Amino acid sequence: GAFYKQGNLAPVYFEIFKAHSNIEDGSLDFTGAGDSFGAGFMASYSEFQDIPKAIVNGSATASLVIENTGGCIAQRMPSQARVEERIKTGK
Repeated sequence: GAFYKQGNLAPVYFEIFKAHSNIEDGSLDFTGAGDSFGAGFMASYSEFQDIPKAIVNGSATASLVIENTGGCIAQRMPSQARVEERIKTGK
C-alpha cells in the first residue's frame, strides 16, 4: 500500500491492487515494482496534477507488472487502457 500526507491533514492509506500471477509456478516477480509504480504515478500526475489519482495509477501499474517475469523491460509495462481496467474492476 501507500501512504500520502499533505501538510497538517491526516495521512491517507491507499490499498494495493491484487496481482494475479501469469507465471507458470504462480509466483509474482517483484523486479521493477518500484520503478513501475513511479512510472505510473508520474504519467498520471503529469497529466492530472492529482496526487491521490496518481498513487492509484502507480499502484495499478505495479500490480500488473509483477504478474509477469522477465526483468525491467518495456514488454512488461501495461497499456494505459489495461491500467484503467485494473482500477475500475480490480481485474
